[in-house]
Amino acid sequence: MKKTFTLMILLFALSALWQDGYAQETINIKSIQADARINDAFGNEFVERIRLENPNLVLYYNFFLDNSYYFTELPGDKTEFLNSAKTLPIAPGSDKKVINVLKFKLNLKFDQRTYFRLSESNKVMVFYSGDELNEKYNEHRRMFGLLTETETK
Repeated sequence: MKKTFTLMILLFALSALWQDGYAQETINIKSIQADARINDAFGNEFVERIRLENPNLVLYYNFFLDNSYYFTELPGDKTEFLNSAKTLPIAPGSDKKVINVLKFKLNLKFDQRTYFRLSESNKVMVFYSGDELNEKYNEHRRMFGLLTETETK
C-alpha cells in the first residue's frame, strides 16, 4: 500500500511539473501585433483593418513571413535547374527577420514546393507546398491553444 501511495504521489508531482513546464501557452488572438513587414507590404490602413476584423490573418502573415520557406545550397551539377529558376533579389545569407516575402509576386503552388534562386548564387529559397505550410501553421496554432484536433479533421 505504501509503495502504491508513493508511486501515486510521484506521478502526481511529475504531472504537475510537466504541466508547468510544457503546457500549451495560450494567447489572445486579438492581442497579436502585426510584424512591421506586413505594414511595409500592404500599408498601415490594411493592417489595422485586418487586426480588428480578422486577427487570424495577422497571425497567419506573421507566421508566413518566417516559416513558409527555407534556404538551401544546390550542388554545382544543378546549374540547369538554377538557370531555369526565377531569381529573387535577395542576398544569400540574408536574415529571415529582414526579408519581406510579402513584397514579391511568388505564384506559390499548393501541391509542390516552389524554388527561387537568390541573386546569382547557387543558393535557393524553397517555399513549402501549401499542404506542408498548412500543417506547419496548424501546429503553430495548436501550440498556442488556438486549434483543437477536431478543427484539423
